[in-house]
Amino acid sequence: MPLISEFNGIKIYMYLNDHSPPHFHAYHAGLTAKFNFKGENIKKSLPPKVTKLIKKWVELNHSELLTNWQKILNEEKLNKITPLK
Repeated sequence: MPLISEFNGIKIYMYLNDHSPPHFHAYHAGLTAKFNFKGENIKKSLPPKVTKLIKKWVELNHSELLTNWQKILNEEKLNKITPLK
């Protein structure tokens, strides 16, 4: 489970050999959620304030997320993605 980004106490992971649709996993303060590449919280267990930060990060890094998803499909090493500042 590669860590692809970390900011504001939020850790973003993408699992190798994961299933469609494209998504990533976010962890914060012992809670976890799954997000699609539109920044929509699929598994809602994070506070709205944290979800808002993740959505902003997705908007800024959408193409990098798509690149990493393609790497998952090709069984390649994932890229780190710039954290939200």
